[in-house]
Amino acid sequence: MSGDSLAVSGAVRIDGFGDVARIADVLAKAEGFVPRQYLGRPPAIAAAILTGIELGMGPMESIRAIHIIEGKPTMSAELMLARARRAGVRTRWLETSATVARLAVMVPGDTEWQVMAWTWEDAQRAGVAGKDNWKRHPAAMLRARCTSAAMRAFCPEYLGAGVYESSSGELTGGEPLEAVAVRVEAAPAALPAESAGDAVAREVEAIRELLEAADSAEQIQAARGRAKLIGRRLSAEQKATMASAAQAAEARLAATVTTTIEGD
Repeated sequence: MSGDSLAVSGAVRIDGFGDVARIADVLAKAEGFVPRQYLGRPPAIAAAILTGIELGMGPMESIRAIHIIEGKPTMSAELMLARARRAGVRTRWLETSATVARLAVMVPGDTEWQVMAWTWEDAQRAGVAGKDNWKRHPAAMLRARCTSAAMRAFCPEYLGAGVYESSSGELTGGEPLEAVAVRVEAAPAALPAESAGDAVAREVEAIRELLEAADSAEQIQAARGRAKLIGRRLSAEQKATMASAAQAAEARLAATVTTTIEGD
């Protein structure tokens, strides 16, 4: 923050609602740089930016990670997890596959882990298992649902007041989630140690799936930034995998933009 400004993010300074409205109007036309659900919707973009300001976020991060669903601002699962980790919440994936995601969480001040699980059967009961993203990226979608359920159940105080759950962040296009009972499991007193190599491999797979599902330049850039954080720990093969996935995502996005322009 600076002076009487609502927000300062990089070179962008927001001094009032007029600035928010102008930014929203420009971004609503920025095809390829904002999530599809925001194209042509300046009021929704403005609402996301204002919500992001309350959470200390810049305009672009806000529209990547906050969706407006049925008039309510909703956080992506990735943003929930990032905010919780920055606040000192510890997390560990116990299991992640195309059929189940199990996440262990320990909040500051506690000495015991709590475990949340989301399964393919949960997705079927929710009526989302038949959707395209779930068919193409079942493991990533289960992780997203498990993450948001765990953050709401175990550490909602770190998410920010008035922000509702996301149905799966950028991977779902911000569709609402029907209420489904998920399981909070009993956790062991101590979790088994995870090797550094296993942790890196899990992160590489998660980033690759994000790139495969990306539908905007911002999402691709966010995935690249996440990969950069572990760059020194990657093998040559893992680096090649990341580079190939990023190039494929960029080519897919370019083809989508070209098709849209030609169609107009």
